[in-house]
Amino acid sequence: MVAGESGNHRLFDITPSGYRNANNLVRYHIRMSDIPKPLDVTFSVPIGITIKGEVWACIEVPDSAELFGTKKGVRVDAEIDGIALPNVALMVTGMGGHMLSTNAKLRKQLGKDVGDTVTVKLLQRLK
Repeated sequence: MVAGESGNHRLFDITPSGYRNANNLVRYHIRMSDIPKPLDVTFSVPIGITIKGEVWACIEVPDSAELFGTKKGVRVDAEIDGIALPNVALMVTGMGGHMLSTNAKLRKQLGKDVGDTVTVKLLQRLK
């Protein structure tokens, strides 16, 4: 594999299938934002966020807008109390942050409910 950079894109030449250039290599354009970025973020918070007067069974990620550099939704690999959550969406809270939804099945696995504290590890940002 040969790598180079062009603006916001990193160029990777990969063999052997598809369109081939003069060197018999295939060229793919991959945006830098599409390459997973490792994270090493661990925090403990209670399950439950008040949104528009209702308590949602979600976990708020502290200082997430600064951490991710965006107020839009992002995808991450995460763990909650040791339970792996690959490729999970962090939704926007509407208040400038991000939240991770915990459905009833996950809360049952955790043995936790709204109001209980969990430890969250963000392992890598996917998109």
